[in-house]
Formats: sequence, C-alpha cells, structure tokens
Amino acid sequence: MTPLLLHLLHAGMDELSMYFSAGNETSKSKLNEKSAKSFTRPTNFRNDAQQRKSFRGCIKKNKTIDNSSDNAHNPFLSLNSTPNNPICGSYSCGNISTKMPHILPPEIEEGNIEYKRKLVDPTPNRFEQLVTQMKWRLNEGGGKAIYKLGVDDDGHVSGLHPSELISSLTTLERMAKRLNSTLHPLRERVIEPTTISSDKECRKAIEVLVRLAPTTNEGSPDLCVALVGGMDSGKSTLISVLTDGELDNARGKARLNLFRHLHEVQSGRTSSLSRELLGFDANGNVTNYKYADGRVYRRSTEEVVRMSSNLLTLLDLAGHSKYQRTTLAGISCNQPIMGILVISATIGLSSIGLDHIQLIRSLNLPMIIVLTKIDQLSHGIEQIKRINIIYRQLIYQFKQIDNAWSYGVPSSPISQTNTDYSFLNDWKLNSAR
Repeated sequence: MTPLLLHLLHAGMDELSMYFSAGNETSKSKLNEKSAKSFTRPTNFRNDAQQRKSFRGCIKKNKTIDNSSDNAHNPFLSLNSTPNNPICGSYSCGNISTKMPHILPPEIEEGNIEYKRKLVDPTPNRFEQLVTQMKWRLNEGGGKAIYKLGVDDDGHVSGLHPSELISSLTTLERMAKRLNSTLHPLRERVIEPTTISSDKECRKAIEVLVRLAPTTNEGSPDLCVALVGGMDSGKSTLISVLTDGELDNARGKARLNLFRHLHEVQSGRTSSLSRELLGFDANGNVTNYKYADGRVYRRSTEEVVRMSSNLLTLLDLAGHSKYQRTTLAGISCNQPIMGILVISATIGLSSIGLDHIQLIRSLNLPMIIVLTKIDQLSHGIEQIKRINIIYRQLIYQFKQIDNAWSYGVPSSPISQTNTDYSFLNDWKLNSAR
C-alpha cells in the first residue's frame, strides 16, 4: 500500500481543515495562507458530546496505528498525528475535517468539482476517459480540482465501504500520477448504519484536492508548431502519438489525452486550443517517454524539460468552421514558426483545409503536409487515385511542390492497423513522370 493511501485511510477525524471551493475566493486565500502551517486541534472537541456520540462505534479515539498490524488497513481508524508526505504537499494530511455535509448541491459540468460514486477497477478505456476528465477539471480550476468520492451526481453522500474506498483511492492516485498531480485530503464523512437499513457496516465519503505539480520550466519553449486542417483529419491523434509514444487503436483512443472538454470527448472533435510539449535530447531522441519491458512509460513534464536540449510546443487547433475564431486566436497569440497541414485521405482537402493553407501562407510560414488515414482506403488503385486527387489540389495551391516531392515520401504508422505502404513508392514514380 502506498504512503498516500495510508495517510488517507488512517486519517483522523478530530479537526476541521480548510475547505477549498472553486467559486469561493475567500476560501482559496485562506487555504493558501494556512496550507503550510500545522493544524491545531480544536480545544472544545473533547467537550462536544454530540460529536463523540455521532461517531461512536465507527472510530476509536486516541488510538495509535501500528502499520504492521491488521488494523493498519482499516480506513475507519484515526491518527492523532501523521508525518508529512511529499505527495501530500507541505502540510500534514494525517488529520482531515469531518465536516463534510451529508447532502451537496447537484454536480455541474463546468468548474473544477467532480463527484464520483466510486472508482473501482475501471477498464482501460474507462480509465483513459477518467484521466481526460481530470485534465478538464484541472484546467477549469487553474491547476486545482476537487474530487468527492462516495457522492452521487445528485449530491447525495452515500459513502463507500472500506474495500471500495481503498480501490477508489488507488484509481484516483493513478489518475493523478498520469497528469503529474498530487493529492491532498480535505474532508470526510462517516455514514453510520441505520436501524432500518440492511447494511450494518459503516461507510465513508472523502473529499480530495487534486493539485497540478509546478514545473521547473518557468518560461515557454522557443519553438512552436501549429497543426491545422479540417475536422476529422487526425490532428489530435497525430499529436498524441508523437508525445505519448503509443499507437492509436484506430478508434480514437490516443486523442482522448488531448481533449479538455466533455463535449470534445463525446463528439471526438477539438473545440479549444490544446498545447502539448515535445522534447528532444542532444541526439535527437524523444524524451517524452521510454520503452522498457515491452511497455511505454510516459515521463512527467519536469523530466521532459530536464532531459531535453530542444523543446517544441505542438498546437492542436480546431478544424471545424464553428471554431475558426479560436483557431485564429491560437495562431496569432502563439506565433508558430511552422505549420503542419493534416489531410485525411478519406475526405481529401476540404474547404477548411484550403482556408488554413491561405492562413499559413499569409503568415509566410513553412509548411509540412501530412496525409493520414490511408489505411482506411481500399488497397491498390483506389489509394493511388485518392492520393492523386489530393496531390493535384496541392499542386494548384503550391506551384513549387514538385521539387519538394522529388526527395521522397516518408511514411510512418500512427495506428495499430497493419498497412502496406509500398504503394507510395509506385505512386511517387508515376506522379514524377
């Protein structure tokens, strides 16, 4: 069991800690002022007979936990003091408040507060969705998000059994590590069994602050590259494969890491500006990830910055005409040094793609053309015909494209499908005649 879980599961219920709320600036300022200070035990707690009575039978007061005993894994025992843990921040997370309400307002889509009934053994696809959702909540809160475990979407605090609580906290910790974030317990509530309930076991709901870890890179990278193109051309998938080092499953799994909004996950289309960091060492190797034991291990942002000699920021711009203002703002504000035009082989060069070409040319930026989704075409003649159509469209837009294509057409897979790219050589020879 990780140190964070031991802190959360053994957390005492003796004192009131500061409550962080996304729309309450007063609470935010108080939390920032007192987060580095040690909390003190309220003097009137022992005299509050009503509080002691409400938790009787569920917790044991003033009990020292021995991690080597069986009781060390009981989430309903309390600690008087807990040493500082680096993952919990600069303050001790051993004592957290018990003042979590039993009824909360319904969950809203916007903001940085997320309710979760439980997070028990999610499937790989579900886990990726949860990570994307946490990334959205962190962006909404400026690097901070509140997760309330054991709470229904309508705000009812139902609580979790000990085994469910352990599994949910483990999942939450995995999600936070994927986004280079830390967990800080805020409040909890113990739900006692009622006389009319068949469930005679105590349950607990817990509130956790997820905080994005600060990076060592205080400035922005010098080089920025903008990816443009029509919708459904594969821009988000391409960036995700480049930065994460893992091929797409041909069903859009890779792009989930880049989406910031819930409606983006549901529609599969980017509506906002997304930035992804891509680092290279002195030998030109990508530092975002490493391969070991047949798996891909992603590095944190701090590790990428520390290990890289060159950094690129890849801008994922919206390809739908509805979000053209967002695309224009992203290009004008970030001042890219180059544009990458992404064209889907199944759709071709769309009107939005033509507009993006004119935009990049008006800024006098060099351009790289990427053709995606050729594996979705029928093999043979249809592939060559489709690429010839796109090629002629590009010839019309770029009069000097012939010289560029004479150097060859590099190809690289970004999905797990088995595709034969040998036809590209035949197409290059035919187009050069």
